[in-house]
Amino acid sequence: MNRGTWAFLNPINWPIWVKIVILVGIGVLTLAIPAFMTVRTATIENGIDSAESYIELNGTQHAISVNRLIDNAQSAFDEFVSNQTNLTQHISFLTNATDTNTTRTSLEGVYAETLINPSDAVFDQVRLLNTEGIVVAARTDEAGEADGLLGTNQSRTNAFRTALGAVAEGRSRTMAASLVDGEPVLELTQYITRRNGDPAGYLIGRIDNERLVALLDDPNVDYLVTTFLISQEDVVFGPTLAEGALV
Repeated sequence: MNRGTWAFLNPINWPIWVKIVILVGIGVLTLAIPAFMTVRTATIENGIDSAESYIELNGTQHAISVNRLIDNAQSAFDEFVSNQTNLTQHISFLTNATDTNTTRTSLEGVYAETLINPSDAVFDQVRLLNTEGIVVAARTDEAGEADGLLGTNQSRTNAFRTALGAVAEGRSRTMAASLVDGEPVLELTQYITRRNGDPAGYLIGRIDNERLVALLDDPNVDYLVTTFLISQEDVVFGPTLAEGALV
């Protein structure tokens, strides 16, 4: 038997009840640590699951809203080009017909009245291009902005090239996303043909970014939740920390 001042530190000298208490304590601690880690892991996983569920629901709702906006834009274009008067005026203007009173100003007035100014309008710019990609008529929701578009060559823009690709595939309507002066732009293009089926030009409507981004924001939460819309061309639409800004 060990004796001396420090003899009590030797487990051999401990009473049997002390040894039992220590063994039981070690056993309980050994079981408690995994149990604590399991509870902690389960809590974290539940939090992640809840976040994933919210993001999925939030994203789905935003996707529905964006699709509805695009559907409204499509419907507005459908109604516009299905109007025989509108179509005849465009064909006459694009083919330089002499037996018509259609002018650039009259076309731009129609754009404003039917596609831009209505309270439920989704476009902030409409422009008409000839077959070479030159802007021959334009109207925007900003006074004077359209003047800078007239006569510009947009044959290299993504909207025009996408329209050409759609026509080659037998489609008269398409949608294109691109960056214009660093700003993401979502546009619809409508192919206009002559009476004999030959190409006459392209009508392009730009969807209002403010309406689009408003659908991706969620004012009902007090923490940062952001939905981004990414196009096939890798153009990203979405609200940033800067109010009203886009990335």
